[in-house]
Amino acid sequence: MMLRGTETAGCVLVSAAKAQLLQCEHHPAWYSDTLKQKTTWTCLLDGMQYFATMELNPSEKEDRQLWLEVKNIEEHRERNLDSVQELMESGQAVGGMVSTTTDWNQPAQVNESQQVQRIISRCSCRMHYISYSHDINPELATQIKPPEMRNNHEKEDLLKKQAGAVETFTLIHHDLEISTNPVQYAMILDIVNNLLLHVEPRRKEHSEKKQRVRFQLDISSNPEEQRSSILHLQEAVRQHLAQIRRLEKQIYSNTKVSHAQNDDANNEELIDINMQLQNQLNQEKNDMQMKSEELNILIRQVSCFKDFQLQRANKLELRKPPEDVGVVRRTEFYFAQARWCLTEEDGQLGIAELELQRFMYSK
Repeated sequence: MMLRGTETAGCVLVSAAKAQLLQCEHHPAWYSDTLKQKTTWTCLLDGMQYFATMELNPSEKEDRQLWLEVKNIEEHRERNLDSVQELMESGQAVGGMVSTTTDWNQPAQVNESQQVQRIISRCSCRMHYISYSHDINPELATQIKPPEMRNNHEKEDLLKKQAGAVETFTLIHHDLEISTNPVQYAMILDIVNNLLLHVEPRRKEHSEKKQRVRFQLDISSNPEEQRSSILHLQEAVRQHLAQIRRLEKQIYSNTKVSHAQNDDANNEELIDINMQLQNQLNQEKNDMQMKSEELNILIRQVSCFKDFQLQRANKLELRKPPEDVGVVRRTEFYFAQARWCLTEEDGQLGIAELELQRFMYSK
């Protein structure tokens, strides 16, 4: 995998000798008096390596696709030290230089290659992503019994207490040997801030709309209000669709008249009118798309909202412990041991060295 930042030149290459990606869909269950569908993703990476370019002002050739040779990705159980090239290279150690190729099918000697530096030596990584959703089959939702009502005077069993449903991403690295020069350090910060922590604006807007609709449904106990909102949005979509059809017909009619006439003055006037109609058409399409998206969210949320109706039917109170209020996403990083050496631009002379043991970061 190649990673590039938006503010710095160069790239980071990430490789793994073995990779597994597993998905598990759990049976719907009640979390804090709410019925949710749990999905778990697990990614296992073995023989991972990180490489980075070294030049501060890379040449024009860097725009070409860089590939690692297969021999530098695979795990080597035994090395042939009789080879002169093996003796000259730095092996699997951090800070070593590796040749790249522009054609992954051909060795580096055949193509004009660029060298990259190994900034993290071979390691293993585990990633877990746990997500919860309300997209549950309505028939399945009615078959799952709600949790039993607990008497206020009854003492809560801590062993049976279930943690709240929080979307969680966990990354676990065991042993890391890292070495970077100032250029590579800036490149890593750029990739982390502008790529890994980036949220696509449209997706963020869609998520906010879903949360707003869910909140409106939560505070609305009258089914007639929900039905009225759906009918109102459906009528708005129909009106936009009718307006779009009318504008398209008018544009088509004007274009047909323009082709039939030979008068340049009238043609220019029709072209200006068509431009205005086209702008109106684009605006109508955007408005209809927004209304359709809102309608789609509302219908899906209403259809999957039987768990909340079950809660009201069983008079369950939606209460969360004070410490869980506002926690919607959790990010965790674990390192058993990590050594990070900051070097000069040549990658040899050390500036500083950082060592972390049993490190845990949770946000």
